[in-house]
Amino acid sequence: MKIGLPHVAAFWDNTVRKLPRAPAVACDGRALTYGEADELVARLAGYLAEVAGVGRGDRVTLALPNCLEFFLAYWATLRLGRS
Repeated sequence: MKIGLPHVAAFWDNTVRKLPRAPAVACDGRALTYGEADELVARLAGYLAEVAGVGRGDRVTLALPNCLEFFLAYWATLRLGRS
């Protein structure tokens, strides 16, 4: 990563910090705020790291429809990339 160009996950962190109660995602009648989504993202990232052994530099493939779970998995994998 170049200095001055934040990783895309930094945009997520910034938004969660500034707007934790703002709507982040809605799909199929389900909606999450940034704060709620961030909690789930952290849990999934923890699972991927601790149980599945996924870490920085690993490649992860997501084969999901356009759904809430894809949104959460995408951000969880980005979180792993910066640890």
